[in-house]
Amino acid sequence: MDHPILNLTGVEYEANDNVSQSTETSTSESSDKKQLVSGYINLLVPPVLITIGVTCNLMIILTMRTKHFRKVSTSVYLKAGAFNDVLALLISLSAHWLYVNFPEVYVRTDSSHIMCKFFNFYGSGNNDFGILVTASMTAERAFVIVSPFGAARHCTTKRAWKIVVGITGFVILKDMHYLISSDIVPEGRNDRLCDVFPERFKQEYQVFYSDMWPWIHLSYVLICAVAILISNIVILHFVRRSTADKHSGGHKWRHLLPMLIGESILIMILTFPFSMHLALLAIRLRYDTDLYSDPKKAATENLVFNATFYMLYSHKCATFFMYCVTGSRFRDGLSTALIESFCPKSFLDERPSPYALSIVSSRSISSRKLISPRKLTRDSNASWNCSKSTCTTCDSISENENRVNCDLELVERTQKSISVYI
Repeated sequence: MDHPILNLTGVEYEANDNVSQSTETSTSESSDKKQLVSGYINLLVPPVLITIGVTCNLMIILTMRTKHFRKVSTSVYLKAGAFNDVLALLISLSAHWLYVNFPEVYVRTDSSHIMCKFFNFYGSGNNDFGILVTASMTAERAFVIVSPFGAARHCTTKRAWKIVVGITGFVILKDMHYLISSDIVPEGRNDRLCDVFPERFKQEYQVFYSDMWPWIHLSYVLICAVAILISNIVILHFVRRSTADKHSGGHKWRHLLPMLIGESILIMILTFPFSMHLALLAIRLRYDTDLYSDPKKAATENLVFNATFYMLYSHKCATFFMYCVTGSRFRDGLSTALIESFCPKSFLDERPSPYALSIVSSRSISSRKLISPRKLTRDSNASWNCSKSTCTTCDSISENENRVNCDLELVERTQKSISVYI
């Protein structure tokens, strides 16, 4: 009687062992698949993002330097954001790509922590700077449409540069703590080059990083998101109420509306997930000490980190294409920048009269009724006066050519009067 029971028990034990082994095998295969996907992403995505992102952001900077945007305060924020993105792609993303694919490139020494202090401080600051610049630019545009006359006095390029400098100082103070606790990751961990190790420092810093910092960073991200959302709601509300006549600029605002909303949507979808992930990860590490030692958890965390990390850097490429699709004035400025950059100077000097090449697009000209110089001179109530003092060539050229020059001057003045809205 005892022998069958013993055999039956042995069969039960063997069955349990088989189930356990099959479970471990499936878990291992799942982890291997996640690691394989992460490996392909790390190998192929960064070079594409760096090439496209650097090229596109340099073109944004060139476009902002044209006469279409040069004196508009918004161009300051766009130039600062594009330059910030170029540095991030060349410094942070390049270093990350080298480590996750060729870790032997980095020699581990006693001074490796200095390198990681810089990378963590700069990487986090770069992300925070981009978010705050976009929030500031969106808030300024909302102020412009609410108070056009006040914006003409306050929203200047000089003031915009001061705001950018202030944002830089704020970001430095916010992320300075990374200069304390950052170090290179242990050997065998290939999800990133550098990380924060608060347990290696005093108890006070451990409390700050684990209990206070995640909530500070989450609050910062949410405040910026709310500011962007409210600013766009204000813009939408006032644009719907505006009239598209030749003086209000309402038509121009409705034309730019997809560009403004698209930019805000891009940064909220592509940038905020990574910031939220970092904050939540700092909270999780306090309760999950084996996150990187457990192969299954490490593979999942590596995949989530890569997804949000490359979403962040894809935003640095996508803004250029969004501007091109939704902004006609941006396309005009881009074409002007490319012509001035790649065409010989002799070609630019020999360009024909304003009939062939004008800084005003045909769509902008057709949307306004041009007034002849005679009518402007005779009408004392006209908004603009194109008399001989403004068109000095009235007596020396034909009447038709005189009218074209004066009309183009009228359009340029009209554009300058509403340029603060753009």
